[in-house]
Amino acid sequence: MQTMGWVRCGFATGLMALSCAPRHSADPKPVTGEILVKLRRAGEPPARLPSNSKTTVIATTVRSGDEGGPLLRWPISSELDPADVAQSAAQDPAVEYAEPVYRYSSFLHPSDPKYKDQWALKTINAEQAWSVTTGSKDVVVAIVDSGIDLKHADLKANIWRNPGEVAGNGSDDDGNGYVDDVNGWDFVGDTNDPSPKGEDSPETWHGSHVAGTIGAVGNNKKGITGVAWKAQLMAVRAIGPGGGRADQLAAGIDYAVDNGARIINASWGGSSRSETIARAIARAGRSGVLFVAAAGNDSAEGAGFPANLTNRNIISVGASAPDDSLADFSNRGSGVMVAAPGVSILSTTAPGRYELLDGTSMAAPHVSGLAALLLADDSTLSVKALRDSIFNGCTRPPALVETRYGRIDAGQSLSLVKGVSVNASKLLASRNAISLRAAPGGKSRSSSLKLRGEDGSAVKWTAASDQPWLALSATEGVTPSQLTISADASAFAQGTQQAIITISDGSGATTISTALEVGEVPRLAIAATGGCALQGTILDAKAGKPCALSVDGNEEAHARWDIDGQVVLGKSVLLSLVPDARTISLRVGLEKLDVQVRVSP
Repeated sequence: MQTMGWVRCGFATGLMALSCAPRHSADPKPVTGEILVKLRRAGEPPARLPSNSKTTVIATTVRSGDEGGPLLRWPISSELDPADVAQSAAQDPAVEYAEPVYRYSSFLHPSDPKYKDQWALKTINAEQAWSVTTGSKDVVVAIVDSGIDLKHADLKANIWRNPGEVAGNGSDDDGNGYVDDVNGWDFVGDTNDPSPKGEDSPETWHGSHVAGTIGAVGNNKKGITGVAWKAQLMAVRAIGPGGGRADQLAAGIDYAVDNGARIINASWGGSSRSETIARAIARAGRSGVLFVAAAGNDSAEGAGFPANLTNRNIISVGASAPDDSLADFSNRGSGVMVAAPGVSILSTTAPGRYELLDGTSMAAPHVSGLAALLLADDSTLSVKALRDSIFNGCTRPPALVETRYGRIDAGQSLSLVKGVSVNASKLLASRNAISLRAAPGGKSRSSSLKLRGEDGSAVKWTAASDQPWLALSATEGVTPSQLTISADASAFAQGTQQAIITISDGSGATTISTALEVGEVPRLAIAATGGCALQGTILDAKAGKPCALSVDGNEEAHARWDIDGQVVLGKSVLLSLVPDARTISLRVGLEKLDVQVRVSP
C-alpha cells in the first residue's frame, strides 16, 4: 500500500508536502502504534485485544450513524506492522473492517511567481456566469484542509459564521458537540480555531489558497476575486504538519455535512484507500452534499484516492494549463472527470498574503466555486443536477482529451442549469420525538435533529412550533440541515409540557413531538458495562478487559469525553484500560462530570 506525497526542496517530512518539481514519492508507511477498527455492533468488542498495547482503546470522533458499531482507534505495539495487525484484526467476527491509519497529502505543486493575473477566471468563462450570479451567502462551502486565514482581508467577510453558536461563552449553544465552533473546527488540535498553525510552511498556505479561489470577496478593491464572490467558507482543519489522518479527515467531512455545507472541497489524497473516509463521503452523498476532489499530481493514469471513488456525489478534478492542455504533473484518464485551471493560480495565503501556486489542489476549488454559483442561482439543485450541469457545460479543447468531460466552463453551466428539472424529494428527519429537561424557571439543555432529502436532493423547508416556550435555531433552510431545539421553563412549575414542531417541505409536513419535563434535573451520570463497574464517581476496571461507558439517561448524543487527553464525541465510548492513574471527564453543555479510574490486573 502506498500513500502519495511531495517534499519541498531540501526538506523532507511526513506526508504533507510541496515540491519544486513533480515526483513519485517513496512508499511512506502508515502511522505506527495504532490502527482503525470498525465494529459490527455496539457493545460487542473483539474477543481478543492486541498484545503489547499500553494505551486506551477508544472510539474516534467519526460518527457511526446508522452503520452499526463504533470506529475504534486501536493501539498496537510500535514494533508491529499496522497492515499485518489490521489484516489479523479483520478476521474477528465482531470486526466489520480494520485498516492502518493513513495520512493524506495536499495536492500542491508550487511555482515561482511570473505574473499576477487571474487567467483562470477568464478561461473558465466566469464573467459570463457573473452576469447571472456572483454567489450567495446562503451557500456554504466547506474547505476540509489545513485551515483558513480567518483574518485575511480578502476572505474574512466570507468566512462561515455558525448561526447557532454564541462566540466566547464556553458553551455548545447549538448542541452539535463542539464548543464555540463559530467559524468551523480544528480536528488536528481539537480546538475551535480552524486557522492554519505553524510557521511559514505548506500547512500555512494551502487551505487559505484553496479558500481564496473558491470565494475570495469580489468587487472590494482588494487583492483577487474568487469564483463565487459571496459564498460562505467553512474552515475545517484536518491536515497538520504530518498530513491528514484518515479518521480526522472523515470527522471533518461529517462536521461539514452536519453543519450545513452543500459542497466539500478536498484538495488532498493519496494512493491508499481508506474505508473510513470512503464511508464519510458516502454519508455526505446521502445528505445531498457534493464532494469535489483533486485528482492528484503524479502524472498517473487515473485519479488518486478519494477522487477515484465512484460515488455519485464526487467530481474528480485534474489541472489544466493556460494553453488549455492538461498540466504535465496532473493525473489523467477517464477516472479524471473534469479539468480546471491549476497552473500559476494566484490566490490568498496566510498570513494575509497572495501567492502563485500550481497543482490539482488549485484546480479543484475552481469546480467548487462553480458549484457554489449554480446553487446560488437555484438552491434546490440536487447533487445529480449539479454534476450534470458542470459536466454538460464543459468544453473540450483539442489538447484536453485526457479527461472524461473536458475543462469546465462556468458560463455554459449557468446557462444549462435553467433547464434542469428538479424532482420533488421527501424530507426526512433523523428522529420524530425529542425530550427536554429543565429546572423550574430555568432553561433546558439543547437537543438537535438532522434534516435531509430522501434521495440526497436539496429540499427547502420551513419549521414552526405550536408553543412559544420552544425555541428553534432556524425557521427555514435547505437540506442538509441541523435544527437545534431548546425550551424556556420560566413559566412552569413541575410537570410535563407537550409541543409539536411542524417541518414542511411544500408538498407535505413532518411532525416532531416534543416533551419538556420540568422538575429536578439530574446531574450527569455514566453507565458502565463489560469489564468494569462504577460506584459514584469511581470506576473499577480489569486490565485489558473491554469497558463500555455511556451517558445514562436522556442526554443528547453529542456528549464530549476526555480520555487521556484525547477527546471523543458521542453518547458512548469503549475502553481497554491498563493500570495507571487517570481521570475520565464527561461534558454535556456546561455540565461536567469527572470519574476517577482504578484498574486492577
